Amino acid sequence: MEIPKGFYLGKYELTQQQWEQVMHITPWSGRADVDSIDPNFPAAYISEPDAQAYVEKLTALQNDAIYRLPTGKEWEYASRASTITTWFFGDSSDPLSDYAWWSKNVDSVQIVGTKLPNPWGFYDMYGNVAEWTQDGFDTFIGPLRYIVGGSYNATSVLQVSSIGIALFPGDSRQPDRGVRILREGPKVSQP
Repeated sequence: MEIPKGFYLGKYELTQQQWEQVMHITPWSGRADVDSIDPNFPAAYISEPDAQAYVEKLTALQNDAIYRLPTGKEWEYASRASTITTWFFGDSSDPLSDYAWWSKNVDSVQIVGTKLPNPWGFYDMYGNVAEWTQDGFDTFIGPLRYIVGGSYNATSVLQVSSIGIALFPGDSRQPDRGVRILREGPKVSQP
Protein backbone atom coordinates (compact mmCIF):
# COMPACT_ATOMS: atom_id res chain seq x y z
CA MET A 1 0.00 0.00 0.00
CA GLU A 2 1.36 3.39 -0.95
CA ILE A 3 0.52 6.54 0.96
CA PRO A 4 1.58 9.59 -1.07
CA LYS A 5 1.89 12.06 1.80
CA GLY A 6 3.23 11.74 5.34
CA PHE A 7 0.90 12.05 8.32
CA TYR A 8 0.71 11.71 12.07
CA LEU A 9 -2.15 9.70 13.52
CA GLY A 10 -3.46 9.80 17.07
CA LYS A 11 -1.92 7.08 19.20
CA TYR A 12 -5.33 6.73 20.88
CA GLU A 13 -8.93 7.32 19.97
CA LEU A 14 -10.04 10.87 20.76
CA THR A 15 -10.95 11.02 24.45
CA GLN A 16 -13.87 12.72 26.17
CA GLN A 17 -11.42 15.21 27.72
CA GLN A 18 -9.87 16.12 24.36
CA TRP A 19 -13.31 16.56 22.81
CA GLU A 20 -14.57 18.78 25.64
CA GLN A 21 -11.45 20.99 25.56
CA VAL A 22 -12.16 21.95 21.96
CA MET A 23 -15.94 21.64 21.54
CA HIS A 24 -17.17 22.51 25.07
CA ILE A 25 -20.04 20.01 24.77
CA THR A 26 -20.51 16.40 25.83
CA PRO A 27 -22.68 14.46 23.33
CA TRP A 28 -22.47 11.33 25.49
CA SER A 29 -23.87 12.93 28.65
CA GLY A 30 -27.31 11.80 29.73
CA ARG A 31 -27.32 8.76 27.45
CA ALA A 32 -28.74 5.70 29.18
CA ASP A 33 -26.34 3.32 27.46
CA VAL A 34 -23.17 5.21 28.45
CA ASP A 35 -21.81 3.44 31.51
CA SER A 36 -19.21 6.01 32.48
CA ILE A 37 -18.31 9.61 32.01
CA ASP A 38 -14.54 9.67 32.29
CA PRO A 39 -11.98 11.98 30.67
CA ASN A 40 -10.00 8.94 29.45
CA PHE A 41 -12.91 7.18 27.77
CA PRO A 42 -13.30 7.67 24.03
CA ALA A 43 -15.58 10.47 22.93
CA ALA A 44 -18.72 8.66 21.75
CA TYR A 45 -21.99 9.66 20.12
CA ILE A 46 -19.88 11.55 17.60
CA SER A 47 -21.30 11.83 14.08
CA GLU A 48 -19.10 12.33 11.03
CA PRO A 49 -20.16 16.01 10.75
CA ASP A 50 -19.38 16.40 14.49
CA ALA A 51 -15.92 14.96 13.85
CA GLN A 52 -15.41 17.32 10.89
CA ALA A 53 -16.42 20.28 13.06
CA TYR A 54 -13.92 19.16 15.70
CA VAL A 55 -10.96 18.95 13.30
CA GLU A 56 -11.83 22.31 11.72
CA LYS A 57 -11.94 23.95 15.13
CA LEU A 58 -8.75 22.18 16.26
CA THR A 59 -6.96 23.33 13.09
CA ALA A 60 -8.01 26.94 13.76
CA LEU A 61 -7.05 26.77 17.44
CA GLN A 62 -3.67 25.12 16.92
CA ASN A 63 -2.78 27.17 13.83
CA ASP A 64 0.27 24.94 13.21
CA ALA A 65 -1.00 22.20 10.90
CA ILE A 66 -4.08 20.75 9.30
CA TYR A 67 -6.03 18.25 11.41
CA ARG A 68 -8.58 15.97 9.78
CA LEU A 69 -10.09 12.52 9.74
CA PRO A 70 -7.91 9.85 8.15
CA THR A 71 -8.83 8.36 4.83
CA GLY A 72 -9.57 4.65 4.87
CA LYS A 73 -6.20 3.92 3.29
CA GLU A 74 -4.33 6.00 5.86
CA TRP A 75 -6.15 4.26 8.70
CA GLU A 76 -5.49 0.83 7.17
CA TYR A 77 -1.80 1.63 6.69
CA ALA A 78 -1.46 2.58 10.38
CA SER A 79 -3.56 -0.37 11.53
CA ARG A 80 -1.65 -2.96 9.51
CA ALA A 81 1.73 -1.63 10.66
CA SER A 82 3.59 -3.30 7.76
CA THR A 83 1.72 -6.60 8.14
CA ILE A 84 -0.35 -8.32 5.44
CA THR A 85 -2.49 -10.55 7.64
CA THR A 86 -6.17 -10.13 8.52
CA TRP A 87 -5.18 -8.67 11.90
CA PHE A 88 -1.83 -7.05 12.61
CA PHE A 89 -1.15 -9.97 14.97
CA GLY A 90 -1.90 -12.72 12.41
CA ASP A 91 -4.70 -14.56 10.63
CA SER A 92 -6.38 -16.07 13.70
CA SER A 93 -8.71 -14.00 15.86
CA ASP A 94 -7.73 -15.96 18.98
CA PRO A 95 -5.52 -13.17 20.46
CA LEU A 96 -8.05 -10.40 19.67
CA SER A 97 -8.99 -9.88 23.34
CA ASP A 98 -5.36 -8.96 24.07
CA TYR A 99 -5.68 -6.00 21.66
CA ALA A 100 -9.35 -5.02 21.63
CA TRP A 101 -12.45 -4.31 23.66
CA TRP A 102 -15.09 -6.16 21.65
CA SER A 103 -18.28 -8.22 21.96
CA LYS A 104 -16.52 -11.19 23.62
CA ASN A 105 -15.00 -9.28 26.55
CA VAL A 106 -17.05 -6.14 27.28
CA ASP A 107 -20.45 -4.52 26.78
CA SER A 108 -19.52 -0.82 26.74
CA VAL A 109 -16.64 1.53 25.92
CA GLN A 110 -13.50 1.36 28.05
CA ILE A 111 -10.61 3.69 28.90
CA VAL A 112 -8.45 4.16 25.81
CA GLY A 113 -5.04 2.52 25.63
CA THR A 114 -5.65 -0.26 28.14
CA LYS A 115 -5.12 -3.13 25.68
CA LEU A 116 -1.91 -3.96 23.82
CA PRO A 117 -0.90 -1.66 20.93
CA ASN A 118 -0.20 -2.70 17.37
CA PRO A 119 3.48 -3.01 16.28
CA TRP A 120 3.66 0.73 15.58
CA GLY A 121 2.29 1.74 18.98
CA PHE A 122 -1.33 2.56 18.06
CA TYR A 123 -3.89 1.52 20.65
CA ASP A 124 -7.49 0.43 20.12
CA MET A 125 -7.19 0.06 16.36
CA TYR A 126 -9.74 -2.71 16.86
CA GLY A 127 -12.72 -2.35 19.15
CA ASN A 128 -13.76 0.19 21.76
CA VAL A 129 -15.34 2.71 19.34
CA ALA A 130 -15.56 2.44 15.58
CA GLU A 131 -13.79 5.37 13.94
CA TRP A 132 -15.13 7.65 11.22
CA THR A 133 -13.02 8.19 8.10
CA GLN A 134 -13.18 10.84 5.39
CA ASP A 135 -14.29 8.21 2.90
CA GLY A 136 -17.79 7.59 1.72
CA PHE A 137 -20.20 8.79 -0.90
CA ASP A 138 -23.42 10.72 -1.28
CA THR A 139 -26.70 8.95 -1.98
CA PHE A 140 -30.29 10.01 -2.47
CA ILE A 141 -30.83 9.43 1.29
CA GLY A 142 -27.79 11.49 2.27
CA PRO A 143 -24.07 10.92 2.77
CA LEU A 144 -22.81 7.49 3.77
CA ARG A 145 -19.43 7.27 5.46
CA TYR A 146 -17.06 4.43 6.26
CA ILE A 147 -16.23 3.55 9.83
CA VAL A 148 -13.28 1.33 10.61
CA GLY A 149 -11.86 -0.79 13.40
CA GLY A 150 -15.03 -2.29 14.78
CA SER A 151 -16.32 -1.43 18.25
CA TYR A 152 -17.02 -2.87 21.68
CA ASN A 153 -20.25 -4.44 20.45
CA ALA A 154 -18.94 -5.92 17.18
CA THR A 155 -17.79 -9.44 16.38
CA SER A 156 -14.30 -10.35 15.19
CA VAL A 157 -15.46 -10.07 11.55
CA LEU A 158 -15.58 -6.28 11.95
CA GLN A 159 -12.36 -6.01 13.98
CA VAL A 160 -9.95 -6.16 11.05
CA SER A 161 -7.35 -3.92 9.41
CA SER A 162 -9.03 -3.68 6.01
CA ILE A 163 -10.90 -0.55 5.06
CA GLY A 164 -14.51 -0.13 4.11
CA ILE A 165 -15.98 -2.61 6.54
CA ALA A 166 -19.12 -0.63 7.30
CA LEU A 167 -21.02 2.25 5.73
CA PHE A 168 -23.31 4.35 7.90
CA PRO A 169 -25.22 7.60 7.50
CA GLY A 170 -22.74 10.29 8.41
CA ASP A 171 -25.17 12.03 10.72
CA SER A 172 -25.74 8.96 12.90
CA ARG A 173 -24.71 9.18 16.54
CA GLN A 174 -24.26 5.91 18.40
CA PRO A 175 -22.58 4.83 21.66
CA ASP A 176 -19.99 2.90 19.65
CA ARG A 177 -18.92 5.69 17.24
CA GLY A 178 -15.91 7.90 17.77
CA VAL A 179 -12.89 9.22 15.96
CA ARG A 180 -9.10 9.16 15.73
CA ILE A 181 -7.50 12.39 14.53
CA LEU A 182 -4.88 12.75 11.81
CA ARG A 183 -2.42 15.63 11.57
CA GLU A 184 -1.02 16.21 8.13
CA GLY A 185 2.74 15.87 7.82
CA PRO A 186 4.99 18.87 7.50
CA LYS A 187 4.78 20.77 4.30
CA VAL A 188 7.80 20.25 2.08
CA SER A 189 8.81 23.13 -0.16
CA GLN A 190 10.30 22.34 -3.52
CA PRO A 191 13.71 23.92 -4.32
